[in-house]
Amino acid sequence: MPIDTSVPYSDGWWLQRLHNQLRVQRTECTALWDRYKGDAPLPTVNKNQAEAVRWFIAQSRTNFERLIVAAVLSRLRIRGIRTAKDNDEGGDVVGFKIWKKSRGKLWALDVHKYALAMRKGYVIVGKDAQGKLLVTAEDPRQMTAITDPADPLKVIAALKLFYDEAHQQDVAYLYLPGRVLVARRSRNVSTPLLGNQFHAQAFDWDEEFEALEGEPEWLQGDDETDPLCPVVVFENEDCQAEFEPHIPVLDRITQQILQRMTIATVQAFKQRAMKGLPKADPKTGEEIDYDSIFVADPGAIWNIPASVEIWESGAVDLGPILMAIRDDIKDLAATSGTPLYSITPDAANGSAEGASLQRETLTFKVEQRMDRWELNHELVAELIFRTLGDDERAVPGEIEIMWAPADRPSMSERANAIAQTKGTVPRYHQLTEIWGMDPAMADRAMSALDQDMAKDAAMAAAGAPKPQPVQGRATPPQPGGQQRQPAAPREQRAASVPAP
Repeated sequence: MPIDTSVPYSDGWWLQRLHNQLRVQRTECTALWDRYKGDAPLPTVNKNQAEAVRWFIAQSRTNFERLIVAAVLSRLRIRGIRTAKDNDEGGDVVGFKIWKKSRGKLWALDVHKYALAMRKGYVIVGKDAQGKLLVTAEDPRQMTAITDPADPLKVIAALKLFYDEAHQQDVAYLYLPGRVLVARRSRNVSTPLLGNQFHAQAFDWDEEFEALEGEPEWLQGDDETDPLCPVVVFENEDCQAEFEPHIPVLDRITQQILQRMTIATVQAFKQRAMKGLPKADPKTGEEIDYDSIFVADPGAIWNIPASVEIWESGAVDLGPILMAIRDDIKDLAATSGTPLYSITPDAANGSAEGASLQRETLTFKVEQRMDRWELNHELVAELIFRTLGDDERAVPGEIEIMWAPADRPSMSERANAIAQTKGTVPRYHQLTEIWGMDPAMADRAMSALDQDMAKDAAMAAAGAPKPQPVQGRATPPQPGGQQRQPAAPREQRAASVPAP
């Protein structure tokens, strides 16, 4: 059945509108992803020389974009979940196991990477063909969504468009509140991909899918809540990639590196000149071909008159260019909030206080991302519990995400913090907040510590010496085998003396 796109707010109308948005979004995100994977645009050169020097120019690129993203990505880690069923200090252990079984660590890592590198990332919660829970992180080059301006978490409509190689079809998933629709178009590899034009007439709605799975029961609302859309949007700050505000600095660094490489390469072939050589042979009058005479070969011998002077070009000092590149890298680290020691090894020899200040800026930036995406992860967890029919945990507003500490201190710093907070901070908080353990690992550590203390007490009691009875001072034996009796007290001795 062909798709009609003429009726406003109809299914076909949403499909057409979302594809127009996806077309623009795909172009912008592809350019950002190319930078993230190290394929940044090459510096501008002469068109006639572009192909000849493309390999040489490509060597001037340094993938600072991935370093900027990785500095934040590596510190975003979820360590637990609290729900209405279990909201104590250790969190809901069963709920967190459900989250991990949904491959939570994997899709959370991917959606964070998409948002940091390409402005946005998406998470879809549903079931696979076997009816099992399926949670996926979606690439913004294949998916887009329209959200409520008053509530950015509320998705009005979303579209996922991709090519199914197994069935050789273009597949479009349209997500609406409480509904999921699928449109398909058969296409072999030789036909072009969907470009700027979206031909809805070439697609057909999958009526069988809509009849069986088009309205999942876990997405339907009740008298107090509206139907849900199983798509959650993760958007980076200011809807920009993490390195996007610093693209001019990144291009400037690449240009400076290219100039340094060009100068060093050209200097490898020094220019030579001869002063005082005649243009023609004095005997024959013919013009002399000096290119064939002065061959640049290690075994060649040049025979020149004594009056001829040889000139050779000198080397250009690359020090100022290297210093300029280092200054630009420092500016990049300062403006992006990335510790300088993670970009250039030279900064690793700085002071500990300087490294702490650099790490502090990164910590604040990571904590801002946690605050921005905390509600998004809570909505994903709610959708997971709804899909599994766990109504006790799927209570809106009662789910809380437990993040791992944004700071990653060294082992010595952690040990010092443990010693300094002994008797002030509970041991459980020391394990989770200072040592960075997950709640489940902290519980196991607490149980193991209690067992160790009991074993130590038992071993100490078993190995202690038996107490000996207290006795008075022994009197040394007297000669003849008789032992001298101890002296009587002074009062008794006075009473025993007879009167005169």
